[in-house]
Amino acid sequence: MFREFDINEKNIDIKKEELKKKLEDTKQKIQKLKKQKIKSYENFSKPLQKLLYEIELDFTPISHLNYVCNSKKTEEVYNHLLPIL
Repeated sequence: MFREFDINEKNIDIKKEELKKKLEDTKQKIQKLKKQKIKSYENFSKPLQKLLYEIELDFTPISHLNYVCNSKKTEEVYNHLLPIL
């Protein structure tokens, strides 16, 4: 299910910072997942997939706005986030 796009050029910096925070949290959660001695679909793959999907849902509106508006601001935010992802 897609989230409603509530992003615009006025709040894109806030969304960028929210995504950066979420990425840091996700990295920590991935490290915890990796430490499991016995990995399975249920305890590793499925939670990992869910974490990555959440990141995708948050990045998609930023990416979309950049492609549609393609302003200096959207391009700057997009280009800043891309290497982090």
